[in-house]
Amino acid sequence: MLHFFRRALLAFQPPAASPRGTEARALQDDQDVVARFSTGNIRLQRGEFSTREDLDREYAEALACTFDNAN
Repeated sequence: MLHFFRRALLAFQPPAASPRGTEARALQDDQDVVARFSTGNIRLQRGEFSTREDLDREYAEALACTFDNAN
């Protein structure tokens, strides 16, 4: 019975941090959840999506481009 309570308490403790980084692990977890529960969109089913940070970075890169022919 004591073993059961120890295991029950362990279920409510946060997991140990992974060596490859918390942000990378969080992104992988998000991708896994989206891939598991999405229907209809094949890219979502494969866990392929862009986060707000990705979109902001791409937007900033697009704004930084210049098409000046003043050479």
